[in-house]
Amino acid sequence: MKNCLNCGTQILEDQRYCPNCGQKTAFKALSLWMVFKDFIKNVFNLESKIWSSLRDIWIPGKLTQAYLKGVRNKYFNPIRFFLVTIFAFFALVVFISSSFINTINGYLENQKKLAWQIQLEEKFDTISLQNTVDSTLIKKYKDQLFENNWAKIKEDREGSVQFAFGQSDIVPFYSMSKKELINHLKPESKFQEVLLLAVQRFVKSPREGLTFMIGNGAWAIVLLVVLFSVLYKVLYIRKNYLFVEHFILHLYGHTRMLLLGVIFLPVAYYLFSHISLFIIFLITGFLYLLLTIKKVYNQNWFITVVKTGLSGIFYFFCALASIQGMVFLSLFMF
Repeated sequence: MKNCLNCGTQILEDQRYCPNCGQKTAFKALSLWMVFKDFIKNVFNLESKIWSSLRDIWIPGKLTQAYLKGVRNKYFNPIRFFLVTIFAFFALVVFISSSFINTINGYLENQKKLAWQIQLEEKFDTISLQNTVDSTLIKKYKDQLFENNWAKIKEDREGSVQFAFGQSDIVPFYSMSKKELINHLKPESKFQEVLLLAVQRFVKSPREGLTFMIGNGAWAIVLLVVLFSVLYKVLYIRKNYLFVEHFILHLYGHTRMLLLGVIFLPVAYYLFSHISLFIIFLITGFLYLLLTIKKVYNQNWFITVVKTGLSGIFYFFCALASIQGMVFLSLFMF
């Protein structure tokens, strides 16, 4: 008798595989080639959990029903599958958004330089008025000092940003201290004051702020999964389903949605970006949800369509609220 090297179960000398965990009882000498072969076998084995999950998630309700019936060793754990997919989705979003982030960062960095130039220009004018200097010399010195950029500075300065408490150009966010900015914009409440200072932090570090905000989008999706599960607990309260069963259903549903996003985002970014692509995404999502609900809850088509429609409207407003909440929280936390 000997013990399995993986789980410790006692096995017979002639047994090639452990009856408890299935691992081989004997191995060849460890080598880099053997590690590579194990990797290839696990990744490209079409019967592995990852490939089975990726294959069957496109069949409405199949993974949900399998998990609820106890068929769990065949597929990826739903929470692990969701977390891996959401990580891949937002990593792709950050990668694709890098050019947009660079554009915003470049614009705001330019505004930062303009803020410094404007301060210097205004200081120059103040000194000129306080001293008796020929106006021709003043103009000559200004042209040399600012390289005739005053017209551009004035043009860029006309741009403004709309906030919850009014409008302001971006320059004060760079050139003013926290106290000066509050006195300049005069927020009407403590909340507006906190929001103002949060925007100032964001404007001063746009690249880090945008990346941080995109990363927090994962929490918005997690919140949507929970809210949708609560809604379906209410819609199907007579069916006596447990909350966790609704949760598994929508966990798989959002995983499939994120996988679609991983496919659609590169197409939209590198090939074409059109409203029709977004409409296709919405239609496929609605049809998948409809077929899944019909298969899992097994009610007649009329009730299924009505409940799917109601849940779709609920999801739309919850998604808007979640995104807005994520943006505000990201500003405050950044």
